[in-house]
Amino acid sequence: MFVLSVDDEIDLRLHDAHNVDTFFALIDTNRAFIGKWLDWTDQHQTRTDTFRYILWERKQFAAQKQITTQIYY
Repeated sequence: MFVLSVDDEIDLRLHDAHNVDTFFALIDTNRAFIGKWLDWTDQHQTRTDTFRYILWERKQFAAQKQITTQIYY
């Protein structure tokens, strides 16, 4: 799995299907706030939507088309 350590406390990591519940919960809980700046929140209405997004992101990474990471602190 791709991990880029920024410093001793911060890593950038690929989205992980094992964390889909946490990722969806963060989106859902903060939807109104992050939706002001990021238009993709509407595409994550269910856990399944988020799971499909993670799978799509991983395919994009494997095909060397793009990289999208989460910040781990």
